[in-house]
Amino acid sequence: MKFYNLALLDIRLPDIEGIELIRPLKQSHPDMAFIIITAYAALDNPVQTLNQGASAYITNPLDMAEALARAREVLEKQRLVMENRRLYLATLQELAERRRLEEELLNFHSNARRCLKLDRLLLIQDYPCSACSFTNLTINHVRLFRRSVIVPQPTS
Repeated sequence: MKFYNLALLDIRLPDIEGIELIRPLKQSHPDMAFIIITAYAALDNPVQTLNQGASAYITNPLDMAEALARAREVLEKQRLVMENRRLYLATLQELAERRRLEEELLNFHSNARRCLKLDRLLLIQDYPCSACSFTNLTINHVRLFRRSVIVPQPTS
């Protein structure tokens, strides 16, 4: 389905009110912005159109400078909302990945402590220390290194 950023709707169309088109168009294009144009400047029209989901309201006769200025404002707001959503989703993904890595580190720590019987400190020399590579170190690796690189834990 093709995405449209902005729809300019006249409030009085031959077959239907422009306001009535907002809801079905929003369902198929949730991020689409709407500017309602009308020659009927009743006081309740702007409030009603904004409550129905329109982004702006312009009266006829149409001033092209005003229409372009409103379109720019609406499109900038739309861009910011979409960027905010993208950043929010990226933050949620990063948070989920950090939680997953934290769980891996906690599991590794728990397994290493069990393997070492809680009375020794594990030192692994020359091993890459990023979270991903470090958590891939298995208990079998710990057993291989056990004799050569485990030192007694200092007493306090």
